[in-house]
Parts: sequence; C-alpha cells; structure tokens
Amino acid sequence: MAGCVWYLQTLAAHPKMRGKGYGGRLLRSICRIGDFYKKCVYLETESLNNEALYQKYGFQTIEIVTLCENQKEKETQPFIMYCMLRKPSNDA
Repeated sequence: MAGCVWYLQTLAAHPKMRGKGYGGRLLRSICRIGDFYKKCVYLETESLNNEALYQKYGFQTIEIVTLCENQKEKETQPFIMYCMLRKPSNDA
C-alpha cells in the first residue's frame, strides 16, 4: 500500500464552531478527493468518540496503539491512539 496513502494530520474546529457541520463537510470533501484520485486516507485519533465519527465516513480502525502506559502509576490513564484508514470508494 506504500505510495497510495494520504495522511490527514489535523482536523479540528474551534469550540464555538463545533456542531455546525463544517468539519463534516470538510471531511466529506477530503474523502471525495481521495476517491477521485483512488487514494487511501489515513489518520490517527486519540478519542473513542472521534473513532466512531470517522467510522461513519468509511474509516476503519486498522490498529489500536497504547502509548505511555506507566506500570508504576496505576492511576494514570494510558494514552490510546486509534489508527484509521479509509480506502477509496469504487463509486467515484
């Protein structure tokens, strides 16, 4: 798959602008462009809520990575990263 993946590094909205659909529109556009060019789109998220959101846009979780797990301090929450990939749609 090397060479066929676009990396979506950051997608965020200002707190006052969340819930207005801007992020969804932008993400749909990115997915359509990936479809047009037959490119996979890869992203990472640290939020279980975001994982579910990206799944609605066709992303699949390909790996879950636990980072910074401190065995000495059991109270500390591990840092979990969801690695996600969206393959291009055949409909484009």
